[in-house]
Amino acid sequence: VKISKLERLLNDHQFLNSQQAPQTYVQVLRQQPPLKNTFVYIMLGLMMLYALFFSFFRKYVTAVFRLFLNTSLNKTQITDQLRQDEFPSLLANTIFVLGMALFASQLIFSGSGRETEKIKYLIFISLLLAVIYIVKYFCLKFTGWVSSFSSQAGLYIFVVFIVNKVLGFVILPLAVMIALCSNLIKQPLLIFGIVTILALLGARFIKAFNIVR
Repeated sequence: VKISKLERLLNDHQFLNSQQAPQTYVQVLRQQPPLKNTFVYIMLGLMMLYALFFSFFRKYVTAVFRLFLNTSLNKTQITDQLRQDEFPSLLANTIFVLGMALFASQLIFSGSGRETEKIKYLIFISLLLAVIYIVKYFCLKFTGWVSSFSSQAGLYIFVVFIVNKVLGFVILPLAVMIALCSNLIKQPLLIFGIVTILALLGARFIKAFNIVR
């Protein structure tokens, strides 16, 4: 059988497979792990809680910021009103705990990390902060009762939780943005969040100093 030059060239070429069966390649698309969707749902749930709180308790939020900006912090009518609103106060404290826990978990995984670890740290830090502030609350109550400064201790506790509520209102949406944005925007937002936390903690120290003095 006479072989043409083209067939001889194809048969002798080391990089061409003209004699064997053609190779087939199948492209398999990797499905997105369901846990990543779970993390996104958690973020949506937090923002839903945040939005509902501001919708139903707008007057409470306004009163918190008015009292935070008030330098005297005397037992005024607005202070008594806030102390009586137990349910929105509990929700505001919950927003603070979740916002700080989410921000701390994003600060730990500022570069990248598995979604399972982020969720575990979010739960762990939330429980840790809740336990810390519950213990702090009862310790201050007990100390004020023993030292006969229960009124001052109660006012100090009130100042601490007012500043915490303001911090929660600010840090939760910021932490959600950090959790969902790209790494290019994440670093400036983390720095802004750290500065905000330090500024509000400094404000809490200044407001509480007059009471402790």
